[in-house]
Amino acid sequence: MSHFENGLKIVQALQKAGHTTYIVGGYVRDMLMDAPSYDIDIGTTASCDEIEEVLEPLIDKVIPVGRQFGILIVVIGTEQFEVATFRQEGGYENGRHPTMVEPAPPEMDALRRDFTINGMFYDPLTKEIHDFVDGRADIQAEIVRAIGDADERFNEDRLRMLRAVRYATRFGFAIENRTKEAIVKHAPELMSAVSVERIYTEFDKMSEAPHFQRALVMLHQLKLLGEIFPELKEVSIEEIQHRTRFVDAMTTAPLMVRLMVLFPNTSLEKKHAICDFLKAPKREKEMITKLEEMGALGDDRMKWIVFCAQDECDKIVDHYLHFLPTEQKEPFEKKYRLFKKGNCWAIDRVRRKDPVVMAKHFLDLGIPAGKKLGELLRVAEEVAFTNDLRQPGEVIEYMRLNALLNLDDH
Repeated sequence: MSHFENGLKIVQALQKAGHTTYIVGGYVRDMLMDAPSYDIDIGTTASCDEIEEVLEPLIDKVIPVGRQFGILIVVIGTEQFEVATFRQEGGYENGRHPTMVEPAPPEMDALRRDFTINGMFYDPLTKEIHDFVDGRADIQAEIVRAIGDADERFNEDRLRMLRAVRYATRFGFAIENRTKEAIVKHAPELMSAVSVERIYTEFDKMSEAPHFQRALVMLHQLKLLGEIFPELKEVSIEEIQHRTRFVDAMTTAPLMVRLMVLFPNTSLEKKHAICDFLKAPKREKEMITKLEEMGALGDDRMKWIVFCAQDECDKIVDHYLHFLPTEQKEPFEKKYRLFKKGNCWAIDRVRRKDPVVMAKHFLDLGIPAGKKLGELLRVAEEVAFTNDLRQPGEVIEYMRLNALLNLDDH
């Protein structure tokens, strides 16, 4: 059974029990725009207790994630649906959470929501759209507009400022002027009210859209980017546009790698600090380290062989290319591919941890086990791979002739 069909069953059950119930928010917006939508949220006049009682035969479990706000997550199989009592809210504190929540009719519930395009309801039984906020008109006009007073909406929840940019980016919409002015006004209050985890999540969602550059530039125009990263406050909008000019092509790169275009000529330590600040996943921080290490390989043949033996070498190079000037991209990539092809035997042996010369070869020459043997093995590996010597005897003879091995000492 499809996600929509399960959502329909929930609506049917609650309506049959006498509760006004609609699909709400983003699903309605996406349906009207013929855009893909993966979550179905449901609003109802039923209380949480009534929701549980009515849906008990249909669902597998209930997650009371926001019961104090009239919100339940109901689970059918592997699918989750947010089912919430229509409500009005007030007394917001810390720019995020209401202190007053009480039941309200659907038309009042619509007025507490963030943007008009998200404030519509849909009855899947009658196929009727209930639009109390002119959301359809703003979809047609391609505008992101705060519902009611924009100052109030952002006072209630500062995260909405980032969400406005995300929706504008995702759909290619403009942000309505009063909404835009309110964002600029409230931008200095962002970091005191919104956790860095939520900011990272919003960046991540923005990066999923085809035009991430537009999102970063818009964030800077609205004074939000400089609040998140104070070192960017005095950077001109033209410079941000320049720094981010290739970011839309970096579709396979992790979010933090893409954000690093904002910080050219920045030390690895500072890049790590930015990752830590946003509490980015460890794997993204590690990728930034690998990119830095790759950039420092220079012309060291052995280091390149070891680098190419990594499983992620192609991915790292693909990410690195985006940080090079345009005229350097193609020559660098060509040089890398030729190097990898020409040294495939050595790269494969490093990957398999199968050196040409092993400890037994030196032991047979009378060299005792110990620190000296370990150093000779390291030198032998480098000699073999950088001089294309594939037999142990060839390597040992090269070392002897080049004063890298003195058998008279043993």
